[in-house]
Amino acid sequence: MSAPLDKDLEPLSDRKLVDRYVRYALDFKEIATCHSPAGVIPPLHFHAAILDFNAEAFALGLEINEDPFADLNYEQRASLDQLERPLRLSFSVNDVLFFAHARITSRQERKLVVALDLPVFKLQRRSAVRLKIMKEHAACVELNGKKFIPHDLSAGGLSIVMDKNEKDRYAPGWEFPAVVLRFAGREFRATLEVAGAHPLRKDSDRLWKVGFRFKDLPPAGEDAITKEAILYTQKIWARWL
Repeated sequence: MSAPLDKDLEPLSDRKLVDRYVRYALDFKEIATCHSPAGVIPPLHFHAAILDFNAEAFALGLEINEDPFADLNYEQRASLDQLERPLRLSFSVNDVLFFAHARITSRQERKLVVALDLPVFKLQRRSAVRLKIMKEHAACVELNGKKFIPHDLSAGGLSIVMDKNEKDRYAPGWEFPAVVLRFAGREFRATLEVAGAHPLRKDSDRLWKVGFRFKDLPPAGEDAITKEAILYTQKIWARWL
C-alpha cells in the first residue's frame, strides 16, 4: 500500500466473517460498484447486481446493469474477457461500506465471476462518516467572531484546530446557536455544541482540536455532507490500488 491505512477502514482477513457479510449483501440485493485500478487500461467503471457467492472459490457472481454495460465501448467489453484482470469493488450492507480487491475469472455477456482477495476492508460503523476538508469544499464556520476552516466534518459534527490559548473559549457543553456552515457552495445553519478538545499532536500541545456536535443540522445539510464523505472514503480506497 502506498498510503497508510485510514483508521476508519478495518481490514477483514477471516474468510468466514467476510462470507457472512457477502451473504448479507445477497439477502439485501445490494449493488456492487466496480472500477479498474489506477493506470489499468482501458479504465472501467460500472454497477453490477450481486447474484451469488461461491464460498469454496471465494468468488462473487455479478451481473452488470444494462445501462452501464451499454455505455462500455468495444475495448472495455473485450477487457472483461481478460482472465485475472484486476477490479476494485465496493458494496454496502445496512449502510456499512465494504471494499475489496478482485480478479475476473469468467464472463458471459453481462455476467461476471470475480474472485475476491483478502483482506476485505470494512468502513467501521460510526454515527456519521467523517470527511477531511479539502480546498474544493470551500468550507468555513464563524465562531466568536473568527472564521475557521473545519479540520474534519460529518453529518454529526465538525472539529476545528486552534491555538491552545483560544480553547478555553470553547468549554464542553457550551452551545453556539445559528452558526452558518459554508460547504461546497451551500450554506447550512445549525447549533454547535462543544463535545471536547485535545492536543492535535501527541508531541506538542501548541495546537488543539476542538470537536463540536450539530444539534439541528437540516436534512439537506446531512445529505450533502454524507454523500461527500462517502465519496471521500472511496477516494482514499482508490489511493491504495
